Amino acid sequence: MKKVVYKRTEQNSVDFCIATGGDEVVINADFGRRPNKVELEDFVLFLEPIKQVRNGYRFYFGLTLIQISEMDGKYIFTEQKSDDGLFSDRLDLSLSRWSAQSFICASYSLPWNFCDPQKMLTFTPSALSGDRLIEGVRDAEDEHNSGWWIMSDEPPENEGKYEQVAVAQVVHNHPEISQFLGIPVGYSFSFDGQNTYVWQGE
Repeated sequence: MKKVVYKRTEQNSVDFCIATGGDEVVINADFGRRPNKVELEDFVLFLEPIKQVRNGYRFYFGLTLIQISEMDGKYIFTEQKSDDGLFSDRLDLSLSRWSAQSFICASYSLPWNFCDPQKMLTFTPSALSGDRLIEGVRDAEDEHNSGWWIMSDEPPENEGKYEQVAVAQVVHNHPEISQFLGIPVGYSFSFDGQNTYVWQGE
């Protein structure tokens, strides 16, 4: 028997049955739209590591924090909507972020690689302005840093010192960057608001 099976219950809602330790627990997910089969199967992969279903269990999907919550005796998936810590019972942001990240990786025949949202991303001040050509480089992570460096085409002499921000804040506030954060270590990207390019570094 498969550990995780799913069944659509409504247009946007899916029940996931998770078998752990001989028990089977059903958890409902409202994705805000009708997810396709690939998206559902991808979501299942993030459920496979769950050893015990419990209220408050957390994991990341689309680099968005997901929590199992118990309401009225039933389990549902909730997602963190912003970096203020509030959760919602609709997984629309995590699904859209995952779809964007997996699309970028698939477009270049690359595997999606997890990036710890709690670690730091290094950037130049103008890189998060949203109105410039941006380039990103993913190095190996360390204890505190995600390995991501984000820069703009602003001349270096006009920039101040590099700054750092948690990856989670970038995921919540900068979708133009979030879509690239699943590409593997050793790769770079550029994006001008319309055109995308991903390549392997030297």
